[in-house]
Formats: sequence, structure tokens, C-alpha cells
Amino acid sequence: MKNSNRHLWVSAFEQSSDQYLSGILKELATRDSSLKISGIGGKESRAAGLQPLFNAEELSIMGLVEIIRSLPKVYLKLREIKKFLRTNPPDVALLIDYPGLHFALLPTLRKCGSRIIYFIPPKVWVWRKKRIQILKKYVDQVLCIFPFEKEFFEKEGLAVQYVGNPLLDQLPSGDMNNATGKKQLAVLPGSRRQEIEFHLELMSETSARFEKQTGAQVNFSFPNQFSETQRKIWSDRIKQIVPNAEICWGNSHAIMRSADYGLIKSGTSTLEAALLGLRHIVVYKLNPITCFILLHVLKIKQFAGLSNIILDYEAKNPPHFKELLCSDATVEKCMNALQELHDSEKLKSSQSNAIHLIREKMKVNASPTQLVADSMIAELEIGRASVQSFSIIKYLSAHLWNAIHQFRLVFARPEKLPAKVISVGNYQMGGTGKTPFVLELLSEAEKRKKSVWVLTRGYRSSSEENGWVVTPGMSGLTIEQVGDEALMIHNKFPQVPLGIGRNRLESFASLKQKLGRVPDWVILDDGAQNLQIQKDLEIILMTSDRVGEAWYREIPGAVMKANELRIWTKGNFSTREPMRVKIQTVFKQSIPAKPLYLVSGIAKPDQLKDSLDKLGIKIGHHEIFRDHSTWSPELMKNLLIQSEKKGFALAMTEKDFVRVSDDSIKKQIWVVDSEINWLSGRSNLERSLD
Repeated sequence: MKNSNRHLWVSAFEQSSDQYLSGILKELATRDSSLKISGIGGKESRAAGLQPLFNAEELSIMGLVEIIRSLPKVYLKLREIKKFLRTNPPDVALLIDYPGLHFALLPTLRKCGSRIIYFIPPKVWVWRKKRIQILKKYVDQVLCIFPFEKEFFEKEGLAVQYVGNPLLDQLPSGDMNNATGKKQLAVLPGSRRQEIEFHLELMSETSARFEKQTGAQVNFSFPNQFSETQRKIWSDRIKQIVPNAEICWGNSHAIMRSADYGLIKSGTSTLEAALLGLRHIVVYKLNPITCFILLHVLKIKQFAGLSNIILDYEAKNPPHFKELLCSDATVEKCMNALQELHDSEKLKSSQSNAIHLIREKMKVNASPTQLVADSMIAELEIGRASVQSFSIIKYLSAHLWNAIHQFRLVFARPEKLPAKVISVGNYQMGGTGKTPFVLELLSEAEKRKKSVWVLTRGYRSSSEENGWVVTPGMSGLTIEQVGDEALMIHNKFPQVPLGIGRNRLESFASLKQKLGRVPDWVILDDGAQNLQIQKDLEIILMTSDRVGEAWYREIPGAVMKANELRIWTKGNFSTREPMRVKIQTVFKQSIPAKPLYLVSGIAKPDQLKDSLDKLGIKIGHHEIFRDHSTWSPELMKNLLIQSEKKGFALAMTEKDFVRVSDDSIKKQIWVVDSEINWLSGRSNLERSLD
């Protein structure tokens, strides 16, 4: 269901980013036309429906020197954006490229409680690697457009997804098509005014010499965003040097697709050229001071052209496409590079092979635009943060419990079991989605045809102290015997043996004696603080609640075990974990037409209500009971009467439902269940389970 109150902030300052954003906005409109979308964008995103705070062209600046000159204007615009965000906090923010300005917005967005997606992250694999820490601190999801970036960012501990390159959505298919019979040179000086000014004379004089030497047709291509006056100025300057040149506005893909060679300013256009099958050389000029800083102060050694970066981002080998940068970008050197590309069959073959490899590396199984929209919708479902209040009692209690646990570790002598032991637990006291995750692991064991036992505590049941084993085919179990979590597991996986009790070693021994065998896997439910058994894989489920906001038994980061996987499950704050799941609310039956009379006895009832709100399900009344409450027949009859009086549908979670003993009342209850929906990192779990 749609929720018209949901607010997105989107931000794209550059022309290529604006093109990508326009496609994303169109895709979002097909998903939910009621979304409120605000932000900064250019002509194309405005045409796609964005009502901008101001136009992106006002802050499209390149080069270090140029940025310094524009600082007063940038400062005022940033103040305007931050003021808007504070008064109109978005649920989700999508920032596209342009880190110079977007990084300045990250703290404000975080204070607003917004979920933050960074699409096309800064090239920290080239320079300014300290920016990784900023991404880890503020950004919830990184969406990258180069295949090598996924592995790079995952190693740094960020939640990252390779969504393919938006160019894959935009470029025409098929190989180049030169129908004129005459060699053609595509010349692309840039997409911004300053870039064009730097490159226009250089590229005009180079192409004039190339035309004279080879007889090639020269075709200049520019974006169509400039005024008629500016177009005439540049056209006149080109015609003075290359009288026979064709000058096109906004038709670069067709120009590149029909050309034989390219003289291309470094940037997105170099990747476009490769994907369109165009052999080319890469040129880039900047203000001499900026060039000096880049080459001699910052000592940037990586390639400039994206076509080269895709193939070898660490620049360990010579570039496949010649690069002439800064002081090397002269008419003489550009002409020599083009002439070599024209004359050398070996070089032509080498570039053709490189183009094929780039195309293969860039493949993705879905539209990049769709994948970005998917991520935004997923983050919307998580929603904007409701900041938890800090409690000094919770804070001190967490450190006390942690100290006790660390003391116990000194004397621990865990026993090795004859099976792979997978522990599922948490540092917090409930509310992390532990039982749905155990069920997820049981589904995985079923797929892999692994025999599995579950050792669980049986909280508040008679088995907690006395012990109990549940074997396949056993029926008639009650909450009093085994507890709600064990009963939920048994109801969904009746073939899985359960060992119930506080002493997990005794539970394992009882199952072994009863069944006369051992399993492939043992799942240790709520096993984070269990020191009896040696664990092969330690899965820790985390929420965004920080120490001092929730009750903690261990301090995150106090000890990081080699076999530990941390998976972020709930909440709204930024996570440093690359593994994330959403605990998805679902109904066993169809969604009731009447408002819900919701009753819950779980650790975090507010999160349950929020998730139902996000599904657009109306809750007429929500009554909260303590965690692991007992639902007596008398209480349930009274709740049913109250719900009927109000015309509401009585609803409760699966965890609560299994504790209801009256079968006649069970038939009148709507059950809210939970299941795991992976957002990122499932491959990490699969590798750990192998």
C-alpha cells in the first residue's frame, strides 16, 4: 500500500548525474506516484518531475582553483539546503556523485534521521582514502557503478551493491555504423563550460591537422544545455580552425557510434565510447595550478579515463587507451596518438579486445535504474529514525554485564561438538529478530540437505531447568513445556530435533542418546553468551540502538572473534556492517479489511506498529503486554470482545499466537508473521556456511 507522507531527497549536480536521476525518478513514479520528492537537479530531472530547491547548474564547478573562487556562493547555497532539510526532514536521501558538496550535507541528513544512499561514491580508491571513514559513519548503503568497487568497499566494511552503470540503460545497442565510407573523428571537449574552454582550442587544432593528414570527417559533439549565444561563440571558434567540421548539440551517442576514432575529454564520455565500440584517446586539461597539485602534491598515479580504470583501476600496466593529461595535452602529442591509432593495426586490435572486455565486466542482470529504485524503496520501508533516548542506567548496566562476561571468558573451556556449531545470538536483550533468523538458517539447511539440531533455552518453560528433547513427529507440545520460541520452530520445522534447556551440552547429549546419531549442523539459539560449546560460526544480530539506548549484555566491538559475522537487522541509523537483513512483516491470511486491534507481548512493540504503518495497514488500537506474556483463555475472550465492540480485527504476532491455548479463539485471530528479507551480504553468510 502507498503512504503519501513518505519524503525523498535527491541530489544531482552534474549533467551525467542529472541524466541518471531523471531515469530513477521515472522508475520511482511507476512504483509510487504519491511519493514526495524534493532536491537538487538539472534540466532532465526537472523534466522528469523534480521540483528543485534550486537548479543544479548554479553549483556545477570543476577544478580546485575554480571551487575556491566560488566558495562564498557555495556556502550560501549549502546553508539554504541545510535549512530546508531541517524543516523538511526526508525519510531517505539519494546523493549522486559530487562528494565535495554532498559530504557537507551528510551530518545534517544524519541529524534528521534520514536513511542515506550514496549512488556513485567518490573515487576513494584513487585518492583521499580517509573519506571512507566518512562514508562508514554516515552512509547506510553505497551503490557503485564499477564492478571492482564492490569488493573494494566491502573490504572496508560498507554495505555496498554493484547496480551496473546507468549508461547501460541509456546507450543504443549494436556496433558502430559508419555509412559514409569516409573515416570519421568524434571530438568531445566536455560537458561543462570550463571544460570546454580548456579543451576547445587544443582539440580544434588537433582535429584540423588530423583532417588534413587523413582526410577524415571531423564531428564535434556538445551537450544541448547551453544558450544559443554560447553555442554560436564556440561554433565560430571551431569553424575558424576546422571549416569543414560538423558541430552537433545533444547527439553524442550517435556521433560516437558512427565514428572510427575518438578525441575525448576524460570522464563519463570515455566509458560511453568504449561501450559504443569506439577506439579513442583520452585528453584532459585543467588550470596549471590544479594540475600541479594533483600530480606533484597529491601524486595521483591512477588513470584518468574510465575506459582504462575499468580494466586496471590500480594502473599496474600501461593504459589500453592513450592518456594525455595536463602538460602532456599538446597538439603535437594528441596528433601523434591519433595518427598511431589510425595507422597501427596492432593498436586497433588491442583496443577492440579491450572494448569487448569492458562490455563483459560491466554486465548486470537487471536495469541499473531499477536496482537503484529498489534500494530506495527498501530504505523507505525501514524509514526515518525515531531517535532513542539515552539512559545512564542502561549505559552503566551494559558495561557491568560486559565486564562480567569478559571475566567469564578468562575461565571458559568450551567443548568441541562432533558437528558444525552455528551460534545465533545478540548483544542486546531481545528485539533483534533472532527467531526469524534461526528459521532462515533451517531453510538453508533444508536446501543444502544438511541434518540439523537446534539447542534452545526454552525461556520461562519447565524445560528451561529440567531439560527436554523434541524429536521428529512429536505432537501435543505446549508453551509450558518448551517455551514460545521452541514451539514456533517445531511448528514450522517439525522434522528438526530440538534440545531444550539452560545446559546446552546436556541437551546435545540427550538428543544424541535418544537418536543414536549426530547431525551435520547444530544451531545454538541465543548462543552469544554461551561459553560451554565451541562455535564454528558466531552470528551476531544487531539493531541500530546504541549502548545506553537499549539493554546490552556485551559491548559491540569489545571483542571481535575471527569466526564472527555481524548482521544488522533493525533500526534506522547508519550501520558499518556489509550484511543487512530486513525483518519483513507478513500476514498468513489476506490483510483484513477492518482496522487492527493489535495486541503484542514482544521485546519491541513499537517497531511492530511502525512496520504495519509502513505497509499502510490501519491500526485502530494497540495494546502492549510484557515480553513472553501468557495469554489465558479469559484474557483472550476479553480481548476478542473488546475488538468486536470497536469493529476491529484482533491481531497478534506469531510469537504471541503460539502462546494462545484456546483453539476456538485462535480461529478468530489475524496472525502477523515475520520473515527475513536480505538487503545485502547474503553471499558472505553462504560462504561461511560452506
